[in-house]
Amino acid sequence: FMEKVSIREYTSADREIVEQCIFELQEEEVVRQPEYWQTPEKALEDKYLDYLLKLVSTNNGKLFVAKVDGVVAGYVAVAIEDGKDSSPCIKMKRIGYIPDFVVLRKYQKRGIGKKLLDAAEQYIKSQDCDYASLDVTTDNPAFDFYKKFGYREYSTNLKKKLTIQ
Repeated sequence: FMEKVSIREYTSADREIVEQCIFELQEEEVVRQPEYWQTPEKALEDKYLDYLLKLVSTNNGKLFVAKVDGVVAGYVAVAIEDGKDSSPCIKMKRIGYIPDFVVLRKYQKRGIGKKLLDAAEQYIKSQDCDYASLDVTTDNPAFDFYKKFGYREYSTNLKKKLTIQ
């Protein structure tokens, strides 16, 4: 039994289920790093999806959804960073950045993530970028997924909680 998986661009009809994907992602993130991440309820209340759609549209990007037998199972967002504001020392100017990537828990481990990532990477290549980039927190189980598909650690962002003495 092979289910039919299709990847296509987001439309407003997908809104409710994409918000469900956001909710599920935030649920996991907030458990891992409660001091950094907003609660899922607050993320939706503060219209995270509208923020994401604006980020994508103002940066020549796309939001792709994966549908399994007609139902949205996940999404990936892509923004093209043209590097015009980056340091003159940086050679890697045009980059396809993936700010968001979610496959609903019940659809994971079925190859859907790979199909979404492929769609994102193809779009990034079509925009004349040689690199795809994403951020993943150090203890995120998705870390191994990205490594499997050729992503390498490039830089590490460090944070320190400052306390008032």
